[in-house]
Amino acid sequence: FGSTDINAYRHISWDKSAEKGPGWMYNETSETKSGGRGSEMSLLTMAEYEHLFRKDFKFVVSAGYERTATRSMKQADKPEAISTPQSLNTEIKLEYPIISDEGKSLIFKIGLNSNYSHSVNRFSRGGTLYESPFAEFRWAGKKLFVNAGARYQYNARKYSADNLKEATSINHDFTANVNALWQIVDHHALRFMVSRNLLKPNESKLYGEYVLNPDTGAWTLGNPDLFNAELHTLKTSYIHDWTDGTHSIVFNAEVGYNRADGVIEEYREYDKELDRFYTTYRNTGINNIIEADVSLFYRVGIFSMAFSGNVFHNSITKGGSPDRYTYFNLCFTPVFRFNYQWTLSARGIYNSPVLKKNETLGDCLYAQLRLNKSIRNWTLFFELNDIFDFQSNDFTFEETRTVSTRYDMYARSVLLGFSYKF
Repeated sequence: FGSTDINAYRHISWDKSAEKGPGWMYNETSETKSGGRGSEMSLLTMAEYEHLFRKDFKFVVSAGYERTATRSMKQADKPEAISTPQSLNTEIKLEYPIISDEGKSLIFKIGLNSNYSHSVNRFSRGGTLYESPFAEFRWAGKKLFVNAGARYQYNARKYSADNLKEATSINHDFTANVNALWQIVDHHALRFMVSRNLLKPNESKLYGEYVLNPDTGAWTLGNPDLFNAELHTLKTSYIHDWTDGTHSIVFNAEVGYNRADGVIEEYREYDKELDRFYTTYRNTGINNIIEADVSLFYRVGIFSMAFSGNVFHNSITKGGSPDRYTYFNLCFTPVFRFNYQWTLSARGIYNSPVLKKNETLGDCLYAQLRLNKSIRNWTLFFELNDIFDFQSNDFTFEETRTVSTRYDMYARSVLLGFSYKF
């Protein structure tokens, strides 16, 4: 029941910037995955043009295109399923400095963002349009940095499916955020952030229809009635940074509270007639998350290391009594750099068990080893993922059925590749 996947990845980047006048930027990323579960091809491109006028007046136009084609493995009783979500994003913005003196500046930004996404599969077709005018102020002083912005959003969605009439929905919403950084004294700072954002369902969650796991016959079905979840966030953190010629230390401690109304959750359900599981999505109510995070970066000579730890306490209400559970994540990354050519790095991640009311997700230990070799403008790399084969875990549904899963398609994989910088 195992499978072997073959992945190919390509990234192209081109950047031409200037202190005055025009500047260009282009990025393209493509990836192909194929194996026993089926195949997936993705393409992500982004282009940006900016022009700097006198007095730092800036005009920026950007556009991005993303397309994913997923083909499931054909089964005896079902034809192969194909899903092709794609999206186009454009943005126009102007930046103008209101105050630009030595040691302080005030910049005003205004713009319009437009995103259209479209998805087609065997049974349905759907499209979503987001139009978002926005404004932002950014203040930078000797001890205080403040960034505040607001965004209005117009959302139009059209959906049609076999044997169903075409449906259209329109709604309006807004987002806002304030970020502040206060440098108390040298090497010590406090950061504060409050925001209201929207968690948008992607095309797969709205209109997707494809086989998730051919071994178990589980299906994932989209839900075109999903709406944007509201996310309210409040965070504060302490930052300590210190460096000299050979040593560098950055320490960060943060606490935060997140409240999501209408959060989009996965539901695993069982079809008795077909004797198979399928996954779908719903806006299930209220999710309250209290989190505490610590991170440490240390560098001396050829050695550097990064450590982070996160603790989350969730309280999810889906119409009945709250489901409360606590879990934590740890990550450790040591890096050795030799002669500015060889780089050896490792990464270890541990995710604790998640014990929910009706389901249990086992703990996971993930280890990665990576070796880079730089030759002039070339970089060659070798990467070994999931060294100890601990990334798989068991998912238990209502204490009756257990399904073995993996976190991503890179589990137990070997990657070889190169990059070239012009």
